[in-house]
Amino acid sequence: MRYLALALVGLAMLVASASARIVIVAPDGPGDLPTIQTAINATTDGDIIELKQGIFTGDGNRDLDFSGKAIKLRSQDGVPDMCIIDCGGTATEAHRGMHFHSGEGTDTVIEAMTITGGYTTLSGDGASGGAILCDTASPTITNCTFYGNSATEGGSVALRQGSTAWLEDCILALGTMGEAIWCSDDSDAVLACSDIFGNAGGDWLGCVAGQLGTNGNISADPLFCDAENGDFTIAGQSPCAPVGAPECGLIGAWPVGCEVTPVRPWHWGQIKALFRR
Repeated sequence: MRYLALALVGLAMLVASASARIVIVAPDGPGDLPTIQTAINATTDGDIIELKQGIFTGDGNRDLDFSGKAIKLRSQDGVPDMCIIDCGGTATEAHRGMHFHSGEGTDTVIEAMTITGGYTTLSGDGASGGAILCDTASPTITNCTFYGNSATEGGSVALRQGSTAWLEDCILALGTMGEAIWCSDDSDAVLACSDIFGNAGGDWLGCVAGQLGTNGNISADPLFCDAENGDFTIAGQSPCAPVGAPECGLIGAWPVGCEVTPVRPWHWGQIKALFRR
């Protein structure tokens, strides 16, 4: 049933994209518009924003507000290599990737990118959703990697006020605070072919607790080649590589980039998270 729902979402997106206008944004500014937010502001329902390769940082490229628009934000040509939104959040300056709060539905799509560096641990809105916060919104998120995000509730994704997020072929890994996904009692998340692993507050908990081991969902180290230095490609033996996940194909935003991963340090919170599913 979950696969069918996700397939219907994909069909709707395909139909909508037939007459879409494409707006290009580059991290150093020479695209059609200077920032992701200015591109969102200039688009209308059905349009596509494509991000060129690079690291998107600073105001206009974080804390994004889609204003209820049914648009798609993706890496250029759907190729995610080197397409990163680095939120640059800290304990003293909170920032996340996106806040959906204007009734966005499944035809608002985030595709093929990495969101990292979200940090939202203040009170109120600031306590939820290190990378993405949804209030009365239900976006679709595909082929994305979430790494190193932090929040009191939902280090990667938080859903409130009747929201439902649809995530497919995503990695949510190694968040430094909060469970990977958090939902209020009236909200939900539907996942397929996704890997949630090593998040300080736990992985498959709460609204996603029953989905581990179903629809291709796993909890295993994605074996990033060198995530601490910005290389989110995965090792050839990664469970997220196509050979490791034949039911799903590639999980996450990045392809195989190395054969053997170096030993990386573990934080105590990540070790404890292995025992909280």
